[in-house]
Amino acid sequence: MTARAIKQHSARSVDCPPDNICIDAQFDGDFDNARAISGVSVPDRFTATVVQHTEFPRKMKVLVLLQTFPNGRRNVFVQALADERGLACIEKRWFDGKLNIPVSKIVERPNEVCVRL
Repeated sequence: MTARAIKQHSARSVDCPPDNICIDAQFDGDFDNARAISGVSVPDRFTATVVQHTEFPRKMKVLVLLQTFPNGRRNVFVQALADERGLACIEKRWFDGKLNIPVSKIVERPNEVCVRL
C-alpha cells in the first residue's frame, strides 16, 4: 500500500514541525539486570513506559506493512524509510511472500527484501 500521512494521533502531546510527519510508539516494557550509569539508582527489575519518537520529512517515502484484523482495525507492524534510490528494505523474516507487490518492484538481498517505491 501507499498512503500519505496527514495527522498524528498520540496519547501524548508531541510537537512536530509542519514540514515533517512524526510517528510515536508507546508501550510498557519489563527490564532486569539494571544498573545506573549516572544519576539516581534504579532497581534490578522494573517496568517502564517506553516512548519512541521518529520524525521525517513529509516528502520521504515509507514502506509500511499492515496487519488487518477481522474487525477492520489495522496495525503497522513494520516500516522502512526509502533511501535516496527509492528502495525501502525490510528483513526477510517480515516478508511472507504473500504481499501484493509486483515482482518488478522487488529487489532481494541476502537477508532482506527491498521494494522500489
